[in-house]
Amino acid sequence: MVIAGTDAPEAISPPTAPGVQALLGGSSYEIPAFDVNTSCANPVYMLEPGSSIIAGNPKYGNILIIGVYAMTRFLRGSLRGSGSSPTVLVLQYSRNLGRAET
Repeated sequence: MVIAGTDAPEAISPPTAPGVQALLGGSSYEIPAFDVNTSCANPVYMLEPGSSIIAGNPKYGNILIIGVYAMTRFLRGSLRGSGSSPTVLVLQYSRNLGRAET
């Protein structure tokens, strides 16, 4: 699964996550993908749905979340900076607790 979020997407539609999914060689039948758009707080807000999905559905052993801050491309002047934070959530089973953890 791919969850992506950016404050300045390339286009309003299609969302960013399916584009990443296609670049990774996946199709909509193999790898679900969706966007969470909460500006620069994207990485934090993507952790909750990602963790919930991975813990609640063993079909998804790994979830790629990508937060991108690119608003600075619209600013003038020398103060510029952009960044991204790709993270992979991995499902692990705890022998001690007997439940799924992320």
